[in-house]
Amino acid sequence: MFLSASILALTGSLVAWQLWSESKKSFYLGHLSIALIAVLAWSIITGGLFDMRSLAGLSVNLLILSILSVIASKIRNYPIAHVPFLVGSIYVMFVLTGKTFQNSSVSLSAVDLQAELLVQVREKKLANFEAYAQKNQNIEVSRAFNPLKGESTQLDDWYTVNILDESPKKLRSTIAELSKREEVLYLEKNEVISIPTLLEDQSLRLTNKKYLYDDPLNNDQWALDKSNMNELYKMLQSKKPQHQASLFILDTGIDGSHEDLVDVYQSIKTKHDKDAKGHGTHCAGIAAAMTGNNVGIGSFNADASFTVSSIKVLADFGGGTQQGIIKGMIEAIDSGADVISMSLGGRSTDSRQRAYNQVVSYADKNNVIIVVAAGNSSANAKFYAPANSKGVITVAAVDENLQPASFTNTLQDIEMGVSAPGVNILSTFPGNKYQKFSGTSMATPFVAGLVTLMKSYNPELSTAQAFEILESTGIQTTSDLASTVKSIIDPSESLKKLLGK
Repeated sequence: MFLSASILALTGSLVAWQLWSESKKSFYLGHLSIALIAVLAWSIITGGLFDMRSLAGLSVNLLILSILSVIASKIRNYPIAHVPFLVGSIYVMFVLTGKTFQNSSVSLSAVDLQAELLVQVREKKLANFEAYAQKNQNIEVSRAFNPLKGESTQLDDWYTVNILDESPKKLRSTIAELSKREEVLYLEKNEVISIPTLLEDQSLRLTNKKYLYDDPLNNDQWALDKSNMNELYKMLQSKKPQHQASLFILDTGIDGSHEDLVDVYQSIKTKHDKDAKGHGTHCAGIAAAMTGNNVGIGSFNADASFTVSSIKVLADFGGGTQQGIIKGMIEAIDSGADVISMSLGGRSTDSRQRAYNQVVSYADKNNVIIVVAAGNSSANAKFYAPANSKGVITVAAVDENLQPASFTNTLQDIEMGVSAPGVNILSTFPGNKYQKFSGTSMATPFVAGLVTLMKSYNPELSTAQAFEILESTGIQTTSDLASTVKSIIDPSESLKKLLGK
């Protein structure tokens, strides 16, 4: 892969030089160069540039453009040839090279190359599909999910498919063959998932406010002030929860030994209790740091009203796969979660997300609420998974002025979307440290923590009921923002409505 990338880089440099020199002499080639730059930019934005099959397609396009540049240099003194050249170039660029891109990527960029597809098999055809797979020397299949309550879901009918020969022609034929099999009900890509980019900011904003649960770093938590947390804390002191709810953070793991988490952290498996990246630990503190212990920061978790647990679904570098995320969701549901918080996701190229929708349905049947980050790409969240999954609460981010964060994805096409503080958020970090980060990753556990607190008062609270409370009691944004970030959660008002006050 390194050698291929090196060769491509060298070829690209040479072609870029040739294009630059010839574009000065040719009006047409100058516009073709602009088109190439647009293709490159789009590849970078969508992540396709880092997929080797897309790189192969791009290298072919570069070579074709190089040939066009040579032709352009030869005919520049013959005006009569300019029109045929322009027509031919358009044909080559938009037909032949377009086909090259399609054939090289097969729409499989940004997928797990060890298990490219997720396939749902008809329940009565499982044995037939496994027999077919054993005979097919170009694929390896294995069960994708094993939910504890398989009778209530079709998740146990899903398989991963690893395509061994990844040449464009074989990829196309294998996918086409699978799509036509009578055993196959549905197939989708096993997309790569990641945490949004951590936006670090160490600036301070001291509030100089006294809180009823007054932890040492509260005055550097602007969200507590803007969210009127003292009103919430008054209610918590007057009416204690009846049920110790359980929040699960699906992320890079959690440092369960952190001084401000250790008293509320509940380990499921030791492999989930470490966090080399720090992202999961930061999210856990926002939602559930022990509040009122005279250590660190404050959160919704006063006097250990609820517990927080970790399921590590992302590697230490922050990446994972759709299959891994869904397996983590199933594990959390089967382990007794009340709320699942997921500050992760990615741009999806599948128009439907059947596997995500099925696991969300499985959560709903088990009375588990799922809260998901909208994403940090300043784009419409409907293009990002699992933010666009049916039945989840999707969270955008606002800043200290309760305005949309510059990076936040928007909610205009999301069924259940709310907003929460997500800029310069101080929280726990591995090694008994505290750091500030920005992102919808930070806004998500802010909502998840509140929802978990609500579940500790009403264990039967459904996702639809929780969203209705959050939306109806939230701080209403101005009309020009309502479609993008919708309402901003108001913790004390939400709890008042839940308790009927």
